[in-house]
Amino acid sequence: QNMAGTTVRTLWVGDLEEWMNEHWMFSTFAHAGTVTEVKVIRHRPSGQPAGYGFVEFSTPYEAEQTLLGWNGRPVPNHPS
Repeated sequence: QNMAGTTVRTLWVGDLEEWMNEHWMFSTFAHAGTVTEVKVIRHRPSGQPAGYGFVEFSTPYEAEQTLLGWNGRPVPNHPS
């Protein structure tokens, strides 16, 4: 549970590059746990990615472990 007493399974992911689509996010975050949903936010008029999205895990534990391990770090499997 977080400080508000609720369980959180969804993580916000920022600084996404244009080519980082839902498929990429799903396969990347699947290494951290069971991903149930991925959403890349897009600008309505253009349909272009807005640079952020959300990843939902099957359990709050998986989300928390991913956050603790990856927060503030480059995402694994990101080509240099």
